[in-house]
Amino acid sequence: MRMVIWLVVGVVLALSNRVDAATVRGRLLRRGKPAPLLTVTLLGQLGRSSPTTSASDGMFYLLNVPPGCYTLEVWADRKEQPAVSFANHCVKDPLTDIPPVQLSF
Repeated sequence: MRMVIWLVVGVVLALSNRVDAATVRGRLLRRGKPAPLLTVTLLGQLGRSSPTTSASDGMFYLLNVPPGCYTLEVWADRKEQPAVSFANHCVKDPLTDIPPVQLSF
């Protein structure tokens, strides 16, 4: 009986450590200063994430991102192509931080 209980506890713990969706956060900078009001998306194998907008301090948060590797896209105007793309941001933890992104536009 004890072995069954420990087995169940082990399975529950293993499943609770699995990441189904994560929050990705980062900061956009232009000439070393915060870059607000830019649109940010992630492009992955399953398509593009819902967009978010960088705040006055340049911070952005993308919610409910499935595990995987993505290209970070920064848009100055959503009618055009992304102004900047940065590849190989992998999401595997419940909170994934992207290092500050220096923009040149």
